[in-house]
Amino acid sequence: MKFGLYYSLLEWNHDINDQKRVLRPEVVAADVRDIVIRYRPSVLWFDGDWGRPTSFWQLLPLLAWLYNESPVRDEIVVNDRLGQGCSGAHGDFFNGRDRFLAESALAHKWECCMTIGSSWGHNRNLSKACYKQPLEVIELLAEVTARNGNLLLNVGPSCDGCIIEEERAVLTGVGEWLAHMWYPAIFDTRPWSLAPVRTRDLVLYTTPKGERAGVVVYGIALEKGAGTEDQPVVVLAQVPPPTAVRAGPCAVHFAVSGDTVSVHFTQPVDFPLVLELTYGVPQKPR
Repeated sequence: MKFGLYYSLLEWNHDINDQKRVLRPEVVAADVRDIVIRYRPSVLWFDGDWGRPTSFWQLLPLLAWLYNESPVRDEIVVNDRLGQGCSGAHGDFFNGRDRFLAESALAHKWECCMTIGSSWGHNRNLSKACYKQPLEVIELLAEVTARNGNLLLNVGPSCDGCIIEEERAVLTGVGEWLAHMWYPAIFDTRPWSLAPVRTRDLVLYTTPKGERAGVVVYGIALEKGAGTEDQPVVVLAQVPPPTAVRAGPCAVHFAVSGDTVSVHFTQPVDFPLVLELTYGVPQKPR
């Protein structure tokens, strides 16, 4: 697991109209150098760049030091919150705005910054209805992964460092889904192509990185496309005919009609689930 640090270009303890709220360039430079040398982060996550250009904080010389001279120069990655005009244009990965979700796969790595509840950080005034359900986060994780993104899920420990029950239930639910043989479709994968992934696609595709890319394809089915509750069917459109289809411990058989593959389950199953499609040679979507 890699270690990252958050650094705000704004001082949150001051009122929004107080000039002291905006950190001076020399303070930013000293702070960043100190935390990088002291803690050796792999990720430096900037925030609070609203309304001012990169030149205001003199970030270019600082980034040059970070990438060329700092003790983490060989592995450090930085986001795009570096001043006006940088969002979605500069940075090792893009954040965009909070809760941004790309509608299609992006060529540049990006990150979806999402809250587990309705606020950032711990808020004891939130009711249980304000928190996401595990299924919501699982579907979001699948959508982000299939679009070449990473999911940054914000949780808020209480004052004694504990994760409250509502948040713990969500994290446990997501972890249990991943542990149920579905994790290969999420970790160390990339989109099966950079073809558009529509917001309401019922099946999202990823493939392993490296030699198995395109030989194994994962179809993350968010819900059934046909059939009954007892014998659901997942329909894969514009997919080359695979040599085999697996769905973890679930018994399936599949039929091919043109460029459509129908995967039939012989028993009730819980969605989302992952279909593993195997090919003799690397495949590209049609």
